[in-house]
Amino acid sequence: MRARAAVAVALAGAVLAASSPSQAATLAVLKPKRGPVALVIQGKIDTGDSIRFAQLLLALDEAKLRPAMVALDSPGGYLGESLAIAETVRRRGIATYASGTCASGCFMIFAAGTKRLAAKSARIGVHTAYTGAGSSDRGTSVMASYALRYGVPPLVVAKMIATTAPNIAWLDRQDIKAMHVQAMR
Repeated sequence: MRARAAVAVALAGAVLAASSPSQAATLAVLKPKRGPVALVIQGKIDTGDSIRFAQLLLALDEAKLRPAMVALDSPGGYLGESLAIAETVRRRGIATYASGTCASGCFMIFAAGTKRLAAKSARIGVHTAYTGAGSSDRGTSVMASYALRYGVPPLVVAKMIATTAPNIAWLDRQDIKAMHVQAMR
């Protein structure tokens, strides 16, 4: 009984810490009564989100819980933060699930999933890296390199490179199929 209480306290603290109102993205843990634990990233990915994501994972580790997937609904955000989260997802072998819109930096996290799932209504999009001053060739090169390492087909990487931010190239059925994304209800 005490172990369960400790797990509940740890998860509650992690969720509260991860839901700081000063941050743009909402990070949360979903622990259904039955079934696997999932992490949720919702909203714009901002400075510090990769650290908060890592803190959530540490809290789950302490509770001896392993997330089965990361559910994503984000327009993207800071590339460095997105890539740090993507690398953690990849290193830990976590599946990804696009539940709504997943574009820009969110796409990088989605692509890092060892298994990729998406709601039938999900919209997944790509474009070049962008700074406040415009497109970033260096950032786009980094994104393309990571995407290829994650197994993103060259066809999709080409769309990323060809679509200047803030425009978005929404992936079509052919792209989704080439990425081996499993459609969910």
